[in-house]
Amino acid sequence: MPLSTVRARQRERLAVALAAIAVLGSIALVLAVVISPGASSHPAVTPTPPQVAAAEGSSTPLVQQGGQARATSTEDPTNPQATATEAPTADFQPPAPAPSANAGATDAPPGPTPPPTMGPVPVPAPPLPTSVEPEQLTGYEWPIHTKGARLMTYFEPESTGVGVIDHQRIHLGLDIATFCGDRVRAAHDGTVVSVGRRFEDAMDFNGSTAPFYAWINRKHALWTLPIVIVIDDGNGYRSAYVHLERTSVHVGERVQAGKTIGYEGMTGNATGCHLHWEVFRTDGSWMPIAPQLVKEFHYPTAERIRVDPFRFMNLEMQWAPHMVPGIPPPKVSPGLGRHTVH
Repeated sequence: MPLSTVRARQRERLAVALAAIAVLGSIALVLAVVISPGASSHPAVTPTPPQVAAAEGSSTPLVQQGGQARATSTEDPTNPQATATEAPTADFQPPAPAPSANAGATDAPPGPTPPPTMGPVPVPAPPLPTSVEPEQLTGYEWPIHTKGARLMTYFEPESTGVGVIDHQRIHLGLDIATFCGDRVRAAHDGTVVSVGRRFEDAMDFNGSTAPFYAWINRKHALWTLPIVIVIDDGNGYRSAYVHLERTSVHVGERVQAGKTIGYEGMTGNATGCHLHWEVFRTDGSWMPIAPQLVKEFHYPTAERIRVDPFRFMNLEMQWAPHMVPGIPPPKVSPGLGRHTVH
């Protein structure tokens, strides 16, 4: 090819390249003018501050940003204020700013008045007993009417006692002895609430006796428990008649003071025929059960306070038993710090 022809083609290619550069430069200039804020007739779009809302039916919040919603987690450290509960809408508006501390009543945004802040709700104290004090009880008589009955054990400290008063185990009633099969009578008018060996539920414990009876059943030891009658005396107190040989009343029966309810025996933990008579206040305080009994036999931890019968009975009453020489009464009644036997 002649040299002149080669040079002519090179000049044509150079001209085309220069033309292309000129066109690109013009396009760049036009774009710069259009994008420039000063050259546009529309205001610049300012991104909306992120606002958080929860997607309906979901616990994952949405962040409203630039007119679009994106999901975010409430545990995201970049979104500590993610607490709103309503999904954003097309006309979403950021919340109004909170009034300043010095703003007057007219500066407060419209809306319902928030409820007042409540302090801790006080726990009411247990109600005081509505029953009278033991010293005010009336209508009682001695439960054995046989001449020559003897007081064998008092309401006093005893190493095998069930309850704990003044940090020591206590024999919780009076033991009155005559002979096997002697009549045992109701000491007060009342309603029979328990008869037989399964009597513990009527003795006012602070918890279920089911674990105790489950232990008894596993040992096949129900026969080792005493036969007991429990009577609700109708005055806030109950009486328990323990170690009976047999009974002559049924649950739900109304009895009057002096009625024969059973017969003296030595069932349960007894070394001879006698009546253990126990009185307790059904709305009184709680008395701890000996820890050994709780641990070994699964008793509840407490029962209603037992009452020394000598707080309302005396040895001058009809059918009163006699004290046995060599078995003196306690100097003071447990829990009272004063003498009661008179």
